[in-house]
Amino acid sequence: MKAEPVGGVGGFSLVELLLIVGVIGVISSISLVSISNTRLSAENTKLASDVASVNRSVDLYRANGGNASDATADEIIRRMQTVADADTAAAILGMRHNFVDRRVRVRPVNTSSSDVARAIWDADNQRFNVEYSGSGVKFVFDEEMVSFAPVEEARAITSLRTQNGGWVWAFSDVPRITATGAGSPSVGSVPGTGLTGSPDFPFTNAWTITDPNGRVDVVDVYREAGYKTRLALVSLEGMEIYDLTTNQGRLAFMTELVRRAAEKDRAQVIIDRSITSGGNGVQEFSETYYFRPGDTVAAVIIPDGSFQDSYDRLLSGTTTDQTFPLTSLNMGTTDPPFYANQLASLGNDGYALEDIAGGGDADYDDIIFKASGLGMPENSTTREINAREYYPTRLQQLGKGYWNELESALETSGIITPN
Repeated sequence: MKAEPVGGVGGFSLVELLLIVGVIGVISSISLVSISNTRLSAENTKLASDVASVNRSVDLYRANGGNASDATADEIIRRMQTVADADTAAAILGMRHNFVDRRVRVRPVNTSSSDVARAIWDADNQRFNVEYSGSGVKFVFDEEMVSFAPVEEARAITSLRTQNGGWVWAFSDVPRITATGAGSPSVGSVPGTGLTGSPDFPFTNAWTITDPNGRVDVVDVYREAGYKTRLALVSLEGMEIYDLTTNQGRLAFMTELVRRAAEKDRAQVIIDRSITSGGNGVQEFSETYYFRPGDTVAAVIIPDGSFQDSYDRLLSGTTTDQTFPLTSLNMGTTDPPFYANQLASLGNDGYALEDIAGGGDADYDDIIFKASGLGMPENSTTREINAREYYPTRLQQLGKGYWNELESALETSGIITPN
């Protein structure tokens, strides 16, 4: 029997209407699933960002005397919302304020779905991890929170302390290398806040990104064998908050530089691998990195270790000569941590870094690289070296017989031209 049309001539039959309604239902279901998946992806991405931010706050909290051990997820957030009490603030250098907005709360993730990310507090490593199973939390704002007097907390700090009335670098009781020998050098006697820096950096040789697209082309030319030296170019964006006339400001500045390299936050890691045996290392690669045009950057090296290891040690106060970071920056003096004579210019966009504090043995063969797109200021105090004249003589003086290998690498990179 032929189906009768609905609504008169030219209308739809009942069967046709049912088919249309069914198709609309399928489309709606697909749309709802897509919207749901997009929302879930956005929530997971937000949680990952929240975890990274909270972990940085945990690091700062610990570095300024906070206790993150034996805490639960809720407890660590509440501890970071406290301020140092008056007695603690009078006895130590450090940031007194809270490290997490007081409106932040943790809320349990009430689902066993493996598609939903959750933050789980790792008490052993004292940081949050993003997981997709287990009992975790997410971070939310309590929008109804009203202003209230902050809770005070007694804190203890070990990275800076007084010795004989002066403020000194004292990451540990193990003597550290200095430009003049072993010991823990004093770098001032007047404590400061470390957070009241001027907009202008006092450095004489920070690079500026000159390429209009922020492009920096790097050739990793040479690295002395037997070491695990790491190299990164790190943006100084926002670093003017640190008062570099104080010990705390210098320590905080250096720690932040290394954190950026470890987390690749406003940093480009050039060398993150090691040479553990064999001959000297000619590294044959050419890579392009990007910064913001006009950005100010510095080279940071770890003489014998990784950026993460150096950062962890800075926070815990157990740095060694090999893990203490060195930079291409200096303030026109031989004072730590911005020693003079760590960086030499070889011409033709070539640079060499010395991996011993204060210029060390001045062989400048520890890391040699070529980088276009970096501009050095006119008042730079960077040491100028004629590579072809300097290296054969200096390496011979030091009993190092690999000039031919080094010469070949420098010629290949274009730092020096063939004879």
